[in-house]
Amino acid sequence: MENQSLCYMGTSVVSGTATAIVKFTGSRTYFGSMALELSKQRPQNAFQLGVRRISWIFFLTMLCIVPPIFLLQGFLHPGDGWYEAALFALAAAVGLTPEMLPMIVSSTLARGAYLMSKKKCIVKNLDSIINLGGMDVLCTDKTGTLTENRVSLLLHLDCRNRTSILPIQLAYLNSHFQTGLSNLLDKAVINYIQKTTSNHRSRRKPTLLSGFTKRDEIPFDFVRRRMSVFYTGEDRQLDSSDRTIQLARQKLIPFDGILTQPLNEPMKLSLLNLNNELNERGLRVLAVAYKVFSTPPDNLQTSDESELIFAGFIAFEDPLVIQQLFVKKYVKIFNFQFHQMEL
Repeated sequence: MENQSLCYMGTSVVSGTATAIVKFTGSRTYFGSMALELSKQRPQNAFQLGVRRISWIFFLTMLCIVPPIFLLQGFLHPGDGWYEAALFALAAAVGLTPEMLPMIVSSTLARGAYLMSKKKCIVKNLDSIINLGGMDVLCTDKTGTLTENRVSLLLHLDCRNRTSILPIQLAYLNSHFQTGLSNLLDKAVINYIQKTTSNHRSRRKPTLLSGFTKRDEIPFDFVRRRMSVFYTGEDRQLDSSDRTIQLARQKLIPFDGILTQPLNEPMKLSLLNLNNELNERGLRVLAVAYKVFSTPPDNLQTSDESELIFAGFIAFEDPLVIQQLFVKKYVKIFNFQFHQMEL
């Protein structure tokens, strides 16, 4: 797995192109071998191990008690014979066996599965109820389960935590011109602008895209964790980037949106605090920055992603579904704490 010259099935390519020779396919790959592991029998859980442990305790108890009973019955009542002593010892062994235990456990789990089915929860394995009840922390993917999987743009702020149109305009140009994989955030930005401009179309005849032409782009990758688009306008060249605060190091747009000032440590701390506050509200936050080129480059390079001017934040929300009230109610019953987290 540490060989740098091998590309494994299921690997995400950061960027670039390559020519490869296929060596293994299907189940012979590392990725395919996972299917074989999943098809194997699962290891016993804590409940099954507990039942087996109790069964062994009963079995060992019978081995320890039945022989003395058999011998005592035979010697104390010789007139009844050893056959009667064996029957008496066997009856004692049967009496020690909890015949109703399996039925009680099965009926209790079946009752729990029935009650959960009324709450639209299907239990495929009764033992899983025991595992669920024994959990201290339950982590689940909220997208499409606790949330509607419908991302919407909620805020567009400047560095002073004031509503600003500049970040959303730059983000819209970025989302519109980029040709990489379109995600939910791009769609949310485009839908927001289209909805806003459609409501004010009679007042604003020119569209936001008029006068802009795309020249180049650097697609998103998981190393840089940002996306840049270079485009020209009527009298300006801008490079807008969805990026983290640390990369907008040099200049910052103040509240008036015209002048710039250095991004010093107090202002950086203020921006980080604002980002944390938005995250604590369950919002996904992107920072937007741009750059004005005095001499437009022929090809946009990652080295051009420097000396950026911070424009502001855009924040997205993935609304919780109505069923989240049910989740909160029953999580509270089990004395759990409910948190909506952004990872």
